[in-house]
Amino acid sequence: NPLKVGVYIEDPANPNAAKVRYTIANVFMTSYSIITPDVPDSCIIGDGQCVEESLFEGEVEVPGSLGGYHLYFQGYSRNAGILNLNDPGNAGFGIYSFIPPTAIVNSSPVFSGVPVPFICVNETTSFSNAAEDADGDSLVFSFEKPFDSQEDIAGVVDPPLVLDWEIAPVVYAGPDYNELQPFGPGGVATIDPQTGAAQFSATIIGNWAVAVEVKEYRNGQLIG
Repeated sequence: NPLKVGVYIEDPANPNAAKVRYTIANVFMTSYSIITPDVPDSCIIGDGQCVEESLFEGEVEVPGSLGGYHLYFQGYSRNAGILNLNDPGNAGFGIYSFIPPTAIVNSSPVFSGVPVPFICVNETTSFSNAAEDADGDSLVFSFEKPFDSQEDIAGVVDPPLVLDWEIAPVVYAGPDYNELQPFGPGGVATIDPQTGAAQFSATIIGNWAVAVEVKEYRNGQLIG
C-alpha cells in the first residue's frame, strides 16, 4: 500500500509498437471487507471459507491525447497449485485497462457481481460477471487468456519502463487447456456475451485460472 499502476502512452501512428511509460499512478487501499461465497447447497468445499476484498483508488493527471493511455499492473506469482497453467508458481499476473483519446469522454464499466471462487465437481455453477456502465455504452463479455506479468519480480515493483505489445498471456498446461476450455476435456465454460452470465463445471478437483474481458463500444466503435 500503495500499489503501482503503469500509465503508458498510445501512439496512434504506431498502434502495434511497444508502449512507453508516461508515469506511475499510486493507488491506495480505501476499503477492506470479507465476502462469504454463496455456493450451491450440494457443495461442501467452499463451506465456511471466505474471500478478502480490498478496494484501491488513486488519481493521476495526464495531458490531452490523440491516442489514449494504457494502464497496466503486474504481480508475481500465481498459486503454484493451479492445474491449467504451465509452471504456475513461476507465472505472474497482469491487470490491464485502456483510457480512450481525450475527445472521447468516458467512464469505464464497473463489475457489479460478487465473484464466487468455488465450483462443484461435475455440477454446473453459475457466475455473474455483470458490469454497469455510467455512459450506457454497449458491453461485450468474453473469456480471454489471462495476462502474465512482464517482469517476474516478487513484491510491489515499479511497472516496466516499456510495456511489451501485445501483453504476454500465460502459458497453458498443454493442448487440452485454453481460454475457452479452461477446465480441460469434459469441463464446461460458457459466457453470455451480452450479460456476462457464465456457467462453469469441472470434472476433477483443482485450482483454475479463468479471465473475463469486457469490451466497451460506442456507436459501433471500440473505445475501451
